[in-house]
Amino acid sequence: MADSASATTPIMVPIPPGVDKVAGPLILGYMFNWGLYGVLCIQVYIYYLSFPRDPLLPKLIVYFLLILETLQVVLNTHDVFDIFGLGYGNVAVLNNVHFSWFAVPMLSGIISATVQIFYAYRITVLSSSKLSKGIGALIVGVAIMQCTGAIVAGAKTEMIGLFSEIQASTFVSCSIWLAGCAFCDVLIAISMTTYLWNSKTGFNATKVLLTKLVRLTIETGTITATFAIIDLSLFLAFPNNNYHTAPALCLAKMYSNTLMVMLNARSRIVAGREAMYGGAVNDTHMMSTSRFLQSNPGATSGTDASLVKGIRIRTEMWRDDDVEMTAIDQTATQTSKSQWDQVSS
Repeated sequence: MADSASATTPIMVPIPPGVDKVAGPLILGYMFNWGLYGVLCIQVYIYYLSFPRDPLLPKLIVYFLLILETLQVVLNTHDVFDIFGLGYGNVAVLNNVHFSWFAVPMLSGIISATVQIFYAYRITVLSSSKLSKGIGALIVGVAIMQCTGAIVAGAKTEMIGLFSEIQASTFVSCSIWLAGCAFCDVLIAISMTTYLWNSKTGFNATKVLLTKLVRLTIETGTITATFAIIDLSLFLAFPNNNYHTAPALCLAKMYSNTLMVMLNARSRIVAGREAMYGGAVNDTHMMSTSRFLQSNPGATSGTDASLVKGIRIRTEMWRDDDVEMTAIDQTATQTSKSQWDQVSS
């Protein structure tokens, strides 16, 4: 009886000290990566619905980033299952880089460089001065440099294959990658804030829109730069554990999400707070309403007159090569169906 009881009793393998410093950052990084991917999918869907008339360039960038981010999530999911599923209980598996050599430094470098180069293009569009073109060229150069550092770091990580040994071998390339990211983000935030602020006009709607874009530029640039600095600091300060992997796994998603925040900042919630307080309003809803009334002459018959609102439209356009923002000032008044037709025509 004693022998059979001992045979069915599981043997508890002691957990080696310090395993939390290796496994903990990986788990947190993977969970945040999945969460940020969900946020990105929602933002891409909002962009798809809101801006079907956007030029080809931003559309290509958005869907290119979505493909790369999806690939990163697939590779990370494979690694998680390999480490905590198939390799459960095997502490040595935690030290294996698996597909992280490609999913983290390489994909993150390509994604961050793509976003930074797009911002460089936007800066040259906002201002045609020689200074803006010089700043744009500097951003492109640094973006390519940091992307090259990330690719070199990924290649060295793949050859080494162990987390415990990569920090000493990839010190220079990782420093170039992360420091270049932070420098680029700060330069982009300062440049775009300056040019957007100087683009303000006397129209209240445009002021509200540009003020929002300036705020978003500062916030998004600060977020990505902060993540890159935290990643670099942990990489340099703690060479014997995986603390730096948590922010590293989130870095690419932060760049993609901040770009989508900037692109989707042009969309407006109909009858939302910004519309009530003088904010810029997207003209899509107004045109859709007018077209509906034109194609449905009886839509307002038999309804309460108080439900039919007239609109006085003042359109102000702020446009460059690839982004158009239209501010519409609307005043609700009582009107008849014939007045609706005049507005829509």
